[in-house]
Amino acid sequence: MQIVNTPNNERYINIGGNFEVEVSKEKAIQNTKIITPENTSVSYKKMTKKVEEVKVTPLQIIAKITTKIDDVSLQSLSSTRNENYIGLIDFNVYDDNNNELSSCQYEIKRNITYQDGKTEEWATADIGTAKDFKNATMYLTEYVIIEKKDNLDSIKIVPVERKITSYGEEEKNILGEMIVKLD
Repeated sequence: MQIVNTPNNERYINIGGNFEVEVSKEKAIQNTKIITPENTSVSYKKMTKKVEEVKVTPLQIIAKITTKIDDVSLQSLSSTRNENYIGLIDFNVYDDNNNELSSCQYEIKRNITYQDGKTEEWATADIGTAKDFKNATMYLTEYVIIEKKDNLDSIKIVPVERKITSYGEEEKNILGEMIVKLD
């Protein structure tokens, strides 16, 4: 046994030996409940976010969220002064009693379809071009990984826009609620 200090003033104990954990994709699939929720979308400006699917696994809850933004231009993506600019979107997640659940989010896909019909896949969380364009449509696919607690009947996913004002202060704007029944 060895006690180790880390640079962040944390400690961990290194214990020799090993253990085995049996992992089975088939068992995980058998123990996962897939929910296709209804009426779980939020619209803001020219953007619509929708919970497409929720997977309740033995360890966590995974929500797939798609986003469609219409009438996208380089200015609406890059200029905070543009009336159609949308700041960063975070997801807060709550249980039936309005207690916040731990969660993390990942954008995994970002596509844009230009006015001429040409489609490009951009790097996630990035503006993939410097050329001027307008009247495009952007599609995002995001996942929110949510803490699973016992006896959850539903979860509430709340998209929150964050942006920095011209005075350098952070401004938050709750965009609505998407409630998913888990039973």
